[in-house]
Amino acid sequence: MTNADLQRAYDLQCIAAIEGIYRLSHGDRVPDNWKNPRDFGDIVADWDGGHPVNNEYEIPMGIALQALRLAGVTHSLIPTDLFDKAFTIAETHAVHHATVGMMHSDTPGPLPWMDNSPHQHAEHGTSGDDIRQRSSIAPGAGHFNGRDLLLGYLLTGNEMLLESARKLAEQCAWKVENGDQDPGYSGTKGELRAPANLLGILNDWYVYTQGKEAHDAAHLD
Repeated sequence: MTNADLQRAYDLQCIAAIEGIYRLSHGDRVPDNWKNPRDFGDIVADWDGGHPVNNEYEIPMGIALQALRLAGVTHSLIPTDLFDKAFTIAETHAVHHATVGMMHSDTPGPLPWMDNSPHQHAEHGTSGDDIRQRSSIAPGAGHFNGRDLLLGYLLTGNEMLLESARKLAEQCAWKVENGDQDPGYSGTKGELRAPANLLGILNDWYVYTQGKEAHDAAHLD
C-alpha cells in the first residue's frame, strides 16, 4: 500500500464516522427510546451496549477538526453535506454540555469541587434508558471534558459556550490549587488522565485568554 492509499483509507474512515454518528444522533430513523438524548446531542456508545450515554471523550470536537482537515481533500467521495453534518454534531454536543452536561453552581458553595464540573458518563454496564446521560458517582478530573465548549464558541460565536468554558477552566484551576496534589477523584489510583484532562482544558483557556490564572494552574498541574 502506498502512502496515498493509506491516506485515502484514513479519509474514508473519517467520512464514515461522521456519516454514521450523524445518522445515529440526528437521523430520521433513530429508535424512539433514543429521541430525548438525541435532541440534546448525545451520541450512542457501542461499548455500553448501544445505549445513549454522555459522551465525555470529545468525539464531536474530533469530528469538527477532521471536517476542517477534509475541506482540503479533493477526492470525489466526500459527500456535499459532510461539513454541515460534522458541524451540527459538534454544535449540538457543545450546547448539550453547556446546558445539561455540567453542574451549574458557583463558588463559594458547600461543595466547591463540584462547581461547574462536567457530569461523568453513565456507569458501565448500566442502561442508558434508565440513567440517560450521567453517572451517580461524583464528578472527577479523570472524567473531565470540555474542550468542545471553546471550539464550539469559536465555530459558532455562541456566548453561552464561552461562558461555560470559562466556568470549567475556573473549576480546573481550583482542583489543581486545592486538590492536595491529586486533581480530582478518578477511581483509579495513580492514573494520569485526571491531570492530563485538566492540563488540556487549562492550556486551551490560556491560549484563548492569555490569562495568568490558567497559566499558573497549568504549571502546578
